[in-house]
Amino acid sequence: MADEEAELRGIFLLECDELVGTAEASVETIRGGGGAEAAIHALFRAVHSIKGGAGAFGLGRLADFAHAFETYMDRLRKGTAPLDAAAVDLLFDGVDVLRALAAEVREGEPAPAARYDAALRALRAAGGLEVADSPAAGSVDFDPLADAAVPVDGGGSEAARLYRIRFVPGPKMIGAGIDPLRILETLKELGALSVELDASRLPALAELDPSVCAFAWNLTLETAAGRDALDEIRDMIDDVATFEFEAAAPSAPDPAALEAPGSQPSPAAPPSLPPATEPAKPREKAVPTVRVDVPKLERLGNMVGELIITQAFLARQVAGLDPDAHRQLFRALDEMSQHIRDLADSATSIRAQPLRAVFSRFGALVRELEKSTGKRVRLEITGDQVEIDKTVVERLSEPLTHLIRNSIDHGVEDAAGRAAAGKDPVGHLHLRAEQRGAQVVIELVDDGKGIDRSRVLAKAVERGLVPPGATPSDQEIDELIFLPGFSTAEAVTSVSGRGVGMDAVRQAIGEMGGHVGLTSRPGLGTTFSLHLPLSLAILDAMVTLVGRQNYLIPITAIVESLRPAAASVVRMDDAGAMLAWRGALLRIVPLGAEFGVRDWRTDPTQCILVIVRPSGGEPFALQVDDLIGQEPVVVKSLEKNYRKVKGVSGATILGDGRPALILDLPTLSAATLARRRLERQAAEG
Repeated sequence: MADEEAELRGIFLLECDELVGTAEASVETIRGGGGAEAAIHALFRAVHSIKGGAGAFGLGRLADFAHAFETYMDRLRKGTAPLDAAAVDLLFDGVDVLRALAAEVREGEPAPAARYDAALRALRAAGGLEVADSPAAGSVDFDPLADAAVPVDGGGSEAARLYRIRFVPGPKMIGAGIDPLRILETLKELGALSVELDASRLPALAELDPSVCAFAWNLTLETAAGRDALDEIRDMIDDVATFEFEAAAPSAPDPAALEAPGSQPSPAAPPSLPPATEPAKPREKAVPTVRVDVPKLERLGNMVGELIITQAFLARQVAGLDPDAHRQLFRALDEMSQHIRDLADSATSIRAQPLRAVFSRFGALVRELEKSTGKRVRLEITGDQVEIDKTVVERLSEPLTHLIRNSIDHGVEDAAGRAAAGKDPVGHLHLRAEQRGAQVVIELVDDGKGIDRSRVLAKAVERGLVPPGATPSDQEIDELIFLPGFSTAEAVTSVSGRGVGMDAVRQAIGEMGGHVGLTSRPGLGTTFSLHLPLSLAILDAMVTLVGRQNYLIPITAIVESLRPAAASVVRMDDAGAMLAWRGALLRIVPLGAEFGVRDWRTDPTQCILVIVRPSGGEPFALQVDDLIGQEPVVVKSLEKNYRKVKGVSGATILGDGRPALILDLPTLSAATLARRRLERQAAEG
């Protein structure tokens, strides 16, 4: 039993983290002003769920705090407490303390006592509760429904109405510390209640689970309390039960109304009701979920990867056979290939997780930075429902934290500076995400002053990174901020100035197989773009041949491939060979020269040029000897098994058993530019 209780407690803590994220997102919505009513209800349900679980597991401090928080939220829902700036600050403080209390239970690190006491007292006072000293851990003993009292008169003047109710306890209701019979008793306090017990879900005795309520109820309630009373009960148990109702025309009270919850109806039960005249609010059915340990998902992904390699090997082996003579074999291989593709897609989707898990943390960060910098900033979040590989989500927090700190400290002006520029005194920070093909693009946009390129260039010259008198392009100047240790801050503060942020961002995103883009407009703001793969495990790639080496190009980046005519290849002293393509000149990047391959073809007109456009970047041409074909490949980390190689994002095993490198196109493009710049400087002496 102890092991089972520990497992259930661990599940609750995972759910608690998700609920805290939902709560913080709701407060951000309330702060923004859009959809505040729905956000208040969502926040109320999240806090109520935390309270119920904490009470069931005897987590006193968490349960007591959530109880005070929920009571205050109830006043906000009913409009008896003002929803002003002070209220929003109190809600943010409450969510922060909830997160700290959950961490206290999970990690054993006590939440800051002063912050806990202050927030608890403020919530108790705002909620109309008695302000008392904070209880010791584990000292709270209360009924999760004790504060769910619903006004019987519904305002006093409303006529009685008849409601049909369907109440179905879910499998988690008992575990959350809520007795279904208490719901019936609460309903009975509202008016005349008739009950029909539905025992159709009751299993055989050998299969009976005492922790799950197998009964359901069809109820008829005549009450003057109104819909709000039933909405409140539904909100209380929304996450652990189904509670649906619809209204009908009033009728005379039933003399055989229920006297004891759970009893069978009397023969005088009301007849079937006429169609509802007041439709119930639409309800979304929850999708059943199951929690799976990450190691199990890793094993599933590895097995799918081995299947892909085996399928590629079989395809290579039968490639030389006569399709007409082996028609059944080829059909079977095609079907197997499609099944493995579907399995790979399913395995990828199972590992996917919404970006909300990481985006929801940044509201608290922005508020802390407002306090430390004295600036006012409004954070807007969109696209947080976009899903990406769980491993990526877990590793995104640190680089995004660096970017937000940089934007607020260096980008957004203070109130005086914004007023002088004719801007809103409150800065705007927009964190957004969207899926583009097999990639997810995350952008952080600020409306600050943009990059001061003259200052960046002066700092770079001062540090010897750029020779005096040089005239680099705007793009080249912007790239300087990603150099290790580079900072334009005059002094080191708690926010920035040590020069470790932007370099860490590029390195972290590169390790995840992505890259960082940057655009900035003086006086208007800066946009950082993170381009990340949907999955770190499986990739569709074009296999190319250079000399005797295979290199893989992500399919999503390929525009077209061609064998150029001599007239379309332009030789330029300072940029090497260029390709005249659709009215533009594209850099030709010979892979043989970049990776030191032996016996590669040096003449572009005797090779194949693959036009690629990295997400968010400029197109260029990769020079390869030949194209082998398209394959789904399993990505393996080259850095973990060997070392980091510029221009390479990973490695794989092809169907013939040979290893091949997967190209990192943005890094490869930047490395080519840097190499040519050094060659040009060397030639100039």
